[in-house]
Amino acid sequence: TLVVENLDFKWGDLTATGRFTTREDLTDLDIDLSAANAYDWFVIDARLGETDTLPMSASIILSLADNTLDISELNFETGLGGILRSSGELHFGESFAGTGLKVKVDLPDIQRFGLLAGVPLPHIPLQVDAAFSGTRTRLTAEQLQVTSLDSEFSGTMEIKTPEHPEIKLALTSPLLDMRPFLPPPPEAPADGEEPETTTPAKAGKRDKNARLIPATPIDLSPLAAFDADVSVE
Repeated sequence: TLVVENLDFKWGDLTATGRFTTREDLTDLDIDLSAANAYDWFVIDARLGETDTLPMSASIILSLADNTLDISELNFETGLGGILRSSGELHFGESFAGTGLKVKVDLPDIQRFGLLAGVPLPHIPLQVDAAFSGTRTRLTAEQLQVTSLDSEFSGTMEIKTPEHPEIKLALTSPLLDMRPFLPPPPEAPADGEEPETTTPAKAGKRDKNARLIPATPIDLSPLAAFDADVSVE
């Protein structure tokens, strides 16, 4: 058993205060975190912290025991307006029964958060509002709303069979805005200039043995851990 009371930790601009207890059957946290630049601490490519900043703070009050995550408070905020909040209980393992969990996400720019994980994302906002409930064999989100620019999704999500999850996601949207995922249009030529064209001489000969897709193996084994059925209308 490890018990820490009156935690007051500081390393550079990262601070942590609160308490925590951990033992074989229980983890109990009551922690406040803050960082003047999260890119200095959490981003995969640490060089990003030299050119950009993402102030972040968090309040975490939760306990984990016997396949039950009890969240009294989970609140992440950035100095740029992003928030992630959650509260309630999540039961997992052999049963979802007793789950009652709310999740709210409001990110003004998901690109800045994708950088934390080294994932390229477009420069767009994202809002998610979901409420989960559970029975012995099902985890259900009857209230699921996702908004980004002009795209508005609403629907349900259901996860069955905790031992080998079967995920069913059904969303409807009156409009799907794909503009952020499209390549930029070509620049118009200046007045009096002819648009540039590619001639065979300039393009050169294409290697018949060249691959359009690199021969890099992709590990898809994590997908075997669950089944998914996704529909968007």
